[in-house]
Amino acid sequence: MVKKIGIVLVLGMAMVVCGCGNGTDDGDESTSTRTSDNTSGGPSITIPGKDGGKMKVDLDGKKVTFRSKDGKGEATFGSGAKLPDNFPKDVHVYAGAAVQGAAYKGGKFSIMLMTKDDAKTVLDTYRQKMKAEGWTEGGTMDMGPTKVAQFKKGERGVVVSATQTEGTTMVSVATGAD
Repeated sequence: MVKKIGIVLVLGMAMVVCGCGNGTDDGDESTSTRTSDNTSGGPSITIPGKDGGKMKVDLDGKKVTFRSKDGKGEATFGSGAKLPDNFPKDVHVYAGAAVQGAAYKGGKFSIMLMTKDDAKTVLDTYRQKMKAEGWTEGGTMDMGPTKVAQFKKGERGVVVSATQTEGTTMVSVATGAD
């Protein structure tokens, strides 16, 4: 159940990050859906947006990667996902958690992690680690299986959400300028 929710959330992130449907039309109707090789060695598919924009999906068996046409955004989900190289070093990534999804565009990032630790332990760890990096804790919410905390540092903000179900906790971390 948590994996399905995570996949839906990451697909939503991909649509936002990659701007499906907001691009420009180059007039080439022949590329409505096309499969070709990509740099990861697997096939890629180009999906047209409703306004002529296109989203390229690279498939390598362990992850799906969406890239924006302008190259400034990317979203990856699946067991082969990894953190973007430019993910902020002062934003904690929960130790031992598996990356299930990551998206970025410009200075905005969103990652999804999976851990067997409970949601309270995850959020307590984030409070400690983020404060150690100079972040100020803002509002928090406890909604039973879901715990949420906000942090601020200068003009940047971070929201951490941990949702526990069936012995697994899905951790979502979103960061960017306010």
